[in-house]
Amino acid sequence: RALYGQCAADGGFQASNQRQLVFGLGDATRVDELLVEWPTGRRQQFRDVACDQQLMILEGRDELFRVP
Repeated sequence: RALYGQCAADGGFQASNQRQLVFGLGDATRVDELLVEWPTGRRQQFRDVACDQQLMILEGRDELFRVP
């Protein structure tokens, strides 16, 4: 199955936006493919990603950063 989400990094004066996407994956332990499409048009693909973790993804970096 495919899941989609969109994260916008905009805001106004003294605004605080939650820049996080959360996906419920049920009993899954891994994600076969994670595809990120950036506003610049760049696409990044990550394969075989473990579930039950919080990750930070930076445009142009080939690694996923685990958030403690």
